[in-house]
Amino acid sequence: MFTNWNITSLENGKAQDLVASYDDERRELTIIDNENNTQIVIFVDNPENIKNQINYIFDTIIKISGKETNPKKVKSNFMEKIREKFPNAYKKWENADDLELKKMFQENISMKEMASFFKRKNSAIRQRLIKLGLIDE
Repeated sequence: MFTNWNITSLENGKAQDLVASYDDERRELTIIDNENNTQIVIFVDNPENIKNQINYIFDTIIKISGKETNPKKVKSNFMEKIREKFPNAYKKWENADDLELKKMFQENISMKEMASFFKRKNSAIRQRLIKLGLIDE
């Protein structure tokens, strides 16, 4: 079974979209940066150990940077910045939206045009098409 996440990082006004996918059969975590066409594969034999190591790394980065912040404020600023460009980002998909997305997909409308129509990121359109069973990962 695969589990997928979209990860968006916002820094200096630039958004970076990553897709993380975990294959529980092969025990692999793959992180893909579609913009740069790069990927990282982590073999997860001991998930608890990996989690502890990653937490330690990020805790150290936060301490070194001296930028410990209020998580609620960071999330709020993040959403505000994303929604400036994509007003429907991270909002719930309605049934009518799914029907329209299916119709547009069947009419071979480009991913970019669908994203513009729904006011969402390309990665959100792609993930919704996967969820609806219209495309494979």
